[in-house]
Amino acid sequence: MEPEPDSNIFLTILILLLFTFLNAFFVLCESAILNVNVHNMNKQAEEGNKRAKRILQLMNHPRTITTYQVLTTMFAFFACSFAYQKFSPGLIGWMETFMPIHHTILSGFALVIIAFILLIFFLIFGVMLPRRIGIFRADGVAMRVSGIYNGVCILLFPITWILYAVVTQISRIFGVAPDAKRKGITEEGILTMVDKGEETGAILENEKELITKIFEFNDTTASDIATHRTDVVAVEDTATLSDIVQLSLKGGYSRVPVYHEDLDNIIGIVYVKDLLKYVGNHMNNATSVIDIMRKPYFVPETKLCSELFTELSERKIQIAVVIDEYGGTAGIVTMEDILESLVGNMEDEYDREDQEIVKIDDTTYRMKGIASIDEVSDELDIGLPNEEYDTIGGFVVELLGHLPREGEHPTITYKNVQFTVELMKDNRIATLLMELLPVTDTKQTEASESTEQ
Repeated sequence: MEPEPDSNIFLTILILLLFTFLNAFFVLCESAILNVNVHNMNKQAEEGNKRAKRILQLMNHPRTITTYQVLTTMFAFFACSFAYQKFSPGLIGWMETFMPIHHTILSGFALVIIAFILLIFFLIFGVMLPRRIGIFRADGVAMRVSGIYNGVCILLFPITWILYAVVTQISRIFGVAPDAKRKGITEEGILTMVDKGEETGAILENEKELITKIFEFNDTTASDIATHRTDVVAVEDTATLSDIVQLSLKGGYSRVPVYHEDLDNIIGIVYVKDLLKYVGNHMNNATSVIDIMRKPYFVPETKLCSELFTELSERKIQIAVVIDEYGGTAGIVTMEDILESLVGNMEDEYDREDQEIVKIDDTTYRMKGIASIDEVSDELDIGLPNEEYDTIGGFVVELLGHLPREGEHPTITYKNVQFTVELMKDNRIATLLMELLPVTDTKQTEASESTEQ
C-alpha cells in the first residue's frame, strides 16, 4: 500500500528542513568560532578553560574552514537534489498542460524554479540568519558548540585531508605556495578603518589624529621637527655662568648649546639645573661654561624620530644637535619635540605663550614665518602645497620670487588666500598677515603680487 500524497509532501518538507537546520548549525559554528574575542579566549585558556583552548586550536587550524566548506556544500547539494526528485514530476506535469515543449527543456525549467525557491529559503534560514547570530554572540555560541564541531572535524579528517592535499597541489600550478597566507593588516587598511570609525562616531576626531600621527611618526625625521639653526639660542664658549642664568631667566631655557666661534661648531650643552649647586654661594663669574657643560649628542638630519626617541631614552639625554650633510648645524631637537610630534604642543610653567598662528578676525590671521605650512593648512582648512616647503614663510618667498627687504610689505594672492609680509628680520619673514578672500574675488592669476613701501 502506497503512502498518501499529503504524508509524502510532509515528509519531504521535513527532510528539507532537516538539511536546512544542519547547514544552519555548522554555519553558526564556523562564524562563532572565527569571530570570538581572541583576547578573552587567551585569558580563559591561560586560566585552564579547556573549551577556550579548543576554540583557539580550531581558529588556527585549516581543517576548521575545510570542514565547514565540505558540510555546507554537501547539505546544499543534497537538499537541491532531494527537492528536485520529489517536486519535479508534479511541476513538469503541470507545465506540460500549457507549455507544449520537449520534456528535457521542461525538466531544466523545473530545476531552475526549484533551485531558486530552495536557494532563497536556504540562504535566509540556513546561512544569513545563523551567521549573524554566530557573529554577534560569538563567545557564548563558540563555547557551547566547539566540542561538537571539533568532533565532526575529526570524523571528516580523511576527507578534508585529501581535499586539502589536492588543492595544495593544484595551487602550485598557479604559483601559490602551500603555506601562502593572505597579507596581514596594512597601515592603509588601519587608516581606512579609522576614517570609517570617525564617520560613524566610533572614533573621536582627536583619537583619529593621534592614530594618524603614530603612523606618520615612523616617516618623520629629525629635521622635520627640529628647531632650525636660525632660531637656536646658544652661547659662545667665552660666556660666564651669570650669562647662562640671565639667558635662562629671560627666555625660560633649561638647556643651552655652547659653540666655539660659530654655531656650526657646537662643543657642549649647558643644563641649567647643573647651576643649582651654586645657589646660596657667590657665583664666580670667572667660571666658564666650559667647566660645567656636557658633551653634545649629534644626529644626522635624516635620523628617523622613532630611532631618535629610542637613542635619547637609552642614553638618558633630552637634547641632540642635528647635523646637515655638510657637517654644519642644522638645528636642535629635544625629547619634547619628539613627543609633541605625536600629541601636539605641550606647555609647562616655563614655556612662554608664543602662538605661531593668531586669529585676528573671521578672515584674517597673523602668523610667524616659521609656522609649519602643514599646520597652517590644517588649522585654517585651506589647501596649500607642502611638497617643496616646510614653512609658510618659505612658501610666500617662493610665490614672491624674491626675498623682500626690511621695511617692504609686499602682498601676494594665491587662489583665495592673500599674504602680506608684515615684518622682515635677518633676511627672512618674521611675521605675515593672511586674509581669506571670497572665492568670487579670485578671478585672477593663481599668484598675483602688489608691493607697498
